[in-house]
Amino acid sequence: MKESDSYEIDDGTTLELVDNIDIDFTPDDNSSDSGSKFTAFTLDYMRKVVDFARPGIVFTTVQREFPRVKYPMQLARFREHVENDGNRRQKLSRLELSVLEKFKQARDTNLPVHDTDIRRWSLTQAAVEGIDNFLASDKWLSNFKRRNWLQESHEICCKT
Repeated sequence: MKESDSYEIDDGTTLELVDNIDIDFTPDDNSSDSGSKFTAFTLDYMRKVVDFARPGIVFTTVQREFPRVKYPMQLARFREHVENDGNRRQKLSRLELSVLEKFKQARDTNLPVHDTDIRRWSLTQAAVEGIDNFLASDKWLSNFKRRNWLQESHEICCKT
């Protein structure tokens, strides 16, 4: 049996594409993206690009109008996301907002809210959004409560 004291370290480089991240973007934003590895796009921005990139329009023309679009593959992914009404992250964000709204409505009317209620609301909204393989797991529920409890407690303590 051979023993070795040397190790090979993987630097995490990958060839996989990362889904576009939904952040607020304004076309007037002149910040440089050269330092970031991935560029984030909103669904509205993707719709504008897809509407502009009609058949017969050369990709360089699309790039001139929308300089943040760097590769033809992005355009194909934009079309897919627009057709599906957003990527998975955007759909999960809308799901969370919907569940949070239902939670606040129940609290405003002094109704008790249990974990099963939150799970049921989230599974119903996942079906509406068309999110495949959404389970409303214990981890999702815990993260949902942590994210929104911190937000709720901040709103309560900072009201004047």
